[in-house]
Amino acid sequence: MTNEIKLERVTPSSPTVARTLQLIEFLAQHSGVRFTEIVTELGIPKSSAHAILSNIENLGYIYKGSDANYRLTSKFFNLSTISKESVNPLDFIRQIAKNHLGTLKNDTGFAVHLATQDNSNVLYLEKIEADNFIRFNTFVGKRSPIHLTAVGKALLSCMSPEELGRILKTLEYRAGSVRSVKNEEQLILHLNDFRKRGFAIETGEEEDGVRCIAVGIPLKTGQPKLSLGIIGLIDQFSEIDNDALVKKLILTARNIADDLNGG
Repeated sequence: MTNEIKLERVTPSSPTVARTLQLIEFLAQHSGVRFTEIVTELGIPKSSAHAILSNIENLGYIYKGSDANYRLTSKFFNLSTISKESVNPLDFIRQIAKNHLGTLKNDTGFAVHLATQDNSNVLYLEKIEADNFIRFNTFVGKRSPIHLTAVGKALLSCMSPEELGRILKTLEYRAGSVRSVKNEEQLILHLNDFRKRGFAIETGEEEDGVRCIAVGIPLKTGQPKLSLGIIGLIDQFSEIDNDALVKKLILTARNIADDLNGG
């Protein structure tokens, strides 16, 4: 005798389902949303909104941060990675991080990069331009040798010795400017220094006159390695408190990690 599983019929026009999906889409468009904003913007009754939020929070799809804002968790990212027909998971990361990048740009005045590792290269996932006339030769989808850029060095600094060893074997040191690292020994010394300081820096190594400061984004095991950087002319950095910039970078990286890790 076989066991039968009886499924309850669900009305296709269920308002709860529609409101849940509407709420999820709303959260995906913001870096954090308070309960009152959800009720006001979506027109959902308070009791219904509370029930929906409680259910999807218990299932691990959202979380409520210490600032009382609701955010999506990395569970959506995990679903996308196991779905054969899914959207590129890196697009999900870009969507979650973009508001944070905009805030960092506003707070620092510099252009902002979000990057990940692509074998021996760094891949630029997102870029927010600064509010000035200065433009740099970076763009979404660009790949650069990972050891020439601050965002790349930040990624290398976060790797385990085994991971780093595999990458070092693939690097070529011919590219870059006269200031770029020229061999493995020199690069390792730089990375050790970056680990002690908590951030990576690039000063005219890929392009003369340009400086970039970057930090790693601490994600859970299994997620793509990410880094976050600000870029400007060397002279611009000389006029600003660099320690304050690093603190803002680290805070932004933690905020992005919280959203992607699920709080």
